[in-house]
Amino acid sequence: MYTFTPRPDRRLPFTAVLICASLGIALFLPISDNGSLLLWLRTGGLWAFFAAFVVADKFLLTSYVYSVEETDSAPDLVIEEIRFRRRRTVCRISLDEIISIKKGDKTAPRRGPRVYNYRTEFPSRGFYLLRGEDADGEFFIKFAPDAKMADIIDAFLSQKN
Repeated sequence: MYTFTPRPDRRLPFTAVLICASLGIALFLPISDNGSLLLWLRTGGLWAFFAAFVVADKFLLTSYVYSVEETDSAPDLVIEEIRFRRRRTVCRISLDEIISIKKGDKTAPRRGPRVYNYRTEFPSRGFYLLRGEDADGEFFIKFAPDAKMADIIDAFLSQKN
């Protein structure tokens, strides 16, 4: 029915990865007679490499495709993750299970057992927050569709109510 692939600006995460990796290399270079100082420097270098890996994994190597697909009963929202040319479906939910969709704000839940984040913006900017309920309870999905997809979901929700 409708598919959208966001194209986030990757310059800022790329810069963050370069800075963290450079810092990691710089902290590993010193050779000192003081063993405890060298231990602390290398520990900081490991943390810098870890930060570079996390930022690269989340914001550079991962992208998402959002689509609304027709089914027999109600349309489904399908979110696919693309990593190294491998696509896998990470979310498939019927629009009947969605209670509301709204533009995300500071009051949106950040973490929790049922808060799913399918965005690749760095830093996180405009996003939509889906609130839904299924047999296991309430859940939240953070994602970044375009205005047309948000209007499709909102139109279905207003038609449902």
